[in-house]
Amino acid sequence: AEMQQRIRVSLALVHDAGYNLAEAPKAWWLVESKEGKSLSETPIPDTAIYAYAVLGSTWRRYIAQ
Repeated sequence: AEMQQRIRVSLALVHDAGYNLAEAPKAWWLVESKEGKSLSETPIPDTAIYAYAVLGSTWRRYIAQ
């Protein structure tokens, strides 16, 4: 529950700062990847999966622009 709240708050902050919300899950993915590994070499972490789910349910109209 704490991780999920952290993701929701971070998405709101990213939005308020004017950044591209669609890129936020990739940032979580990179944070949890091994140093020097690309996203294609790193399994998608639960944080990124949850961030994509929240984007699709809560922030959909903001990422479609």
